Amino acid sequence: MTICWECFSWEAFATLSAGFAAVIGATVIGRRQLRIQETSLRVAMLERRSKCITEMREIHAEWFRDSRLSQETWSRFREVFWESELIFSKRLSKEIDETLGALFWMERWYQRAQYYQKAGNVDQAAKKVQQSFEEDDKVMRLMPTLLDKLKDQTRVADWS
Repeated sequence: MTICWECFSWEAFATLSAGFAAVIGATVIGRRQLRIQETSLRVAMLERRSKCITEMREIHAEWFRDSRLSQETWSRFREVFWESELIFSKRLSKEIDETLGALFWMERWYQRAQYYQKAGNVDQAAKKVQQSFEEDDKVMRLMPTLLDKLKDQTRVADWS
């Protein structure tokens, strides 16, 4: 096949070149916009994760200081844990559930111990206090490690 140079038109060439340049420009701009959008989403996720970690640390500090949590703090704690299940990996969600479960049982056994104590059943009260202490020890092991893992997953330096 040969090119018909008599049929060649500079106007057609200019139109074709301008169209080609426009497609390349649109592609470059689209990719930049995509990167900007991706960065915005990551910043929003960072803010949500950072807020979760801060709240967990505050709750952990109260629990560590007082060895119990107020009803208000329990409600806040459950909300923070539910939020964290949505914004952290599934693997970490399982560890979050395990920690929350241990905290729940720690509080539950303590409440039962108080009930048995008031009812005069000292042996049952002592047993429930012991169970509460075991869950307390479990949380003492789990919570610092969990906070470190949450923090590690939130690091900005790991974004690629």
